[in-house]
Amino acid sequence: MTEQLQSLAKDMNAALLAVWPRLRENGEIAPQTWAERALGADVVMVMEEDAGRTKKLTEPNQALTVIIVKNRGGERGKLAFDFLPAFSRFVEAAAR
Repeated sequence: MTEQLQSLAKDMNAALLAVWPRLRENGEIAPQTWAERALGADVVMVMEEDAGRTKKLTEPNQALTVIIVKNRGGERGKLAFDFLPAFSRFVEAAAR
């Protein structure tokens, strides 16, 4: 599938974002597993809920962490965001 997505992105001359829902329900545990499975991908990011930080926010807001597990063009790491569903907006956690 990765090769087909890469070909499509190349044909369209545009970045392509593929999303897989709920990794944990599919039996996957480590985000690094997806980096190993998507060998042709330039970037692999995994978004996880941060339950500890979510408890500190007012409902229905959620704390999320984006883990960059593969990045051919740069660094890997983690980014913390707060999701504000009332505004359909992600805000960097450190920026609030």
